[in-house]
Amino acid sequence: MALPTPRLILLFVIPAVIAVLAGPNLGFAVVMGCSGLLLALAVCDAFLAPNRRSLVLKPVQREQLSLNEWNAWEIEVINQADRDLTILIRVDLPLHLKAREDPLAIMIKPHSRATARIDLMPMRRGLMELGNLTVRVSGPLGLVTRQITYRHRAEIRIYPSIESLRRFELQVYRHERTEIGKMRSRFRGHGGEFDSLREYVPGDPTAAIAWKASARRGKLMTRDFQVERSQNLLIMLDCGRLMTTMVGELSRLDYAIQASLLLAHVAARQGDRVGLIGFSDKIECQVPASRGRAAVGAIYEALYRLEPRLRESDYDAACRFLSLRHRRRSLIVFFTDVIDSITSDSVLAHTMRFARHHLPVCVTFRHEDLLAIADSPPRSSRELYRQAVGMDLLDARNEALLTMKRNGVDVLDVSPRSLNAEVVQKYLDIKRRMRL
Repeated sequence: MALPTPRLILLFVIPAVIAVLAGPNLGFAVVMGCSGLLLALAVCDAFLAPNRRSLVLKPVQREQLSLNEWNAWEIEVINQADRDLTILIRVDLPLHLKAREDPLAIMIKPHSRATARIDLMPMRRGLMELGNLTVRVSGPLGLVTRQITYRHRAEIRIYPSIESLRRFELQVYRHERTEIGKMRSRFRGHGGEFDSLREYVPGDPTAAIAWKASARRGKLMTRDFQVERSQNLLIMLDCGRLMTTMVGELSRLDYAIQASLLLAHVAARQGDRVGLIGFSDKIECQVPASRGRAAVGAIYEALYRLEPRLRESDYDAACRFLSLRHRRRSLIVFFTDVIDSITSDSVLAHTMRFARHHLPVCVTFRHEDLLAIADSPPRSSRELYRQAVGMDLLDARNEALLTMKRNGVDVLDVSPRSLNAEVVQKYLDIKRRMRL
């Protein structure tokens, strides 16, 4: 497709102005002559403009981007023409993906290659599709722009922000917090890790005798073990309607997912077993508890497509599911929200039940908008009514959280923006105090 440039339009306007000044007889001849010449030049310029054979685009494959971060997506441009080219590149983007510079301008020398870097920022997680590439390049005279569409389809996975997790994780380990949780008892007994050898004394279990060492030393030797303090960490994510509320550009579930991934990273470094359950009115995803990078990778894959749903969460089904599959005493970090009495009673009942066998930590989101309404002086009867309703909701919510605390449930009620730091600090405090 050939399109006129502003230069060509301006050149067509100039003869028209001359014709008005010169009069009708001479002006008509000037307009016709100049228009014919410009039209011929425009046709030649369009014919000489680069085409698909002289301008090749090769997008560099990239399968994943980070949520709410600028991500570089590169396109290799090959100029096979005999002159310098300045091209404009535009990508067909889905609704929740924006480009920093659109279209992107790039200049490339003749018979050379260049890399066009397009910065993309996804606004939501999940699977997105990049569309066609559209390029505009001018002819040698600059009168006509040729538009070329390159057929291109690429599926890209949008994951939670990796860079923000890495930045916070560096802060944690820079202060040597990793060692806080690695506290193992050095007393002798049965455990998972070998500690030392000693002479056999009557009463030691036969299974602990080190027969090869006994043969070498000519006397019975017994193996001692140190009792391992690694824990089970289970992350429960509420994906129901209460987690759909937006805080800035992210939903509450997005903030919970970020904190969950960071918590999984830190726990894996501590040697703990980490598992995950995401639920709404059904079980959305489940990752069995395991150790190491494999556990973090499995959680990462499970979370990138998890979305909040406008449905009431079935806490009873989720808790039954967890109880049947995780009988070992565990630290359960439960990301949810508490706002109305019905939800509060349901969350309260199940977290109190968990407190009998596990150590539950209920992580809720502080309602800063309600706090602002309750603290601001009303200037009308309507604002007074809003303030009264907001204070009633806050009172009911605070009462529910206080009841949880009285019944052995740890409650962490924090602002979404400080969630990462608070959750990790809570986990490390529990490890340091050996509460499991």
